[in-house]
Amino acid sequence: MVKRDIYFQFKSDFNKAAGEQISMGDIINISGPKDIKGKISKILVFPNGINCPTSLTAIDILQLIREKLNDESISIHLIGDAKVLLEPKKQDTSSKLASYIKLVFALLLLFVGAGLAIMYFHSDVNMKEVHSQLYYLLSGEKNENPLIFSIPYSIGLGLGIAIFFKAFSRGEKKANPGPLELEFYQNKKELEDFLKNSGG
Repeated sequence: MVKRDIYFQFKSDFNKAAGEQISMGDIINISGPKDIKGKISKILVFPNGINCPTSLTAIDILQLIREKLNDESISIHLIGDAKVLLEPKKQDTSSKLASYIKLVFALLLLFVGAGLAIMYFHSDVNMKEVHSQLYYLLSGEKNENPLIFSIPYSIGLGLGIAIFFKAFSRGEKKANPGPLELEFYQNKKELEDFLKNSGG
């Protein structure tokens, strides 16, 4: 009997909504003879869809293919990860106004929080006195509020944070992600790994 090789790999993107029928072609990339690929792609994995994050292993896929095709001439090989987490797409039911209000509230909260954190830090290190001493060293005059230092320092602090988080480099975002994007990616990956390893 001539063995026909089939290779499959779990897809990195999953775009099915909750309750939507899920076939093998939605979950895996397949390489092999065209006729077998077509048959495998049409195999239903979740006829009634899923409503919550669900983990799926390569063993589940292998068993399902063997069960549905019942062809001993097929040799199936896995490429890459042996487990995948399927998360149904969330449907946005909230209104645009509600989303806008949430966004504004979150931005205000972050702005106030960041401002307070900076002020507390400056109070701890006594930045006002540092500026006064710098002014005295350079000018020879005492000034308790040397705005010539304080204003550029404040502007520079804001610009420095914006540049660090790549707020002005819109075109480079995909090629060279910023610290925030990397942090979001890392958090998402850790959450997916946790859900995968805990059985979904």
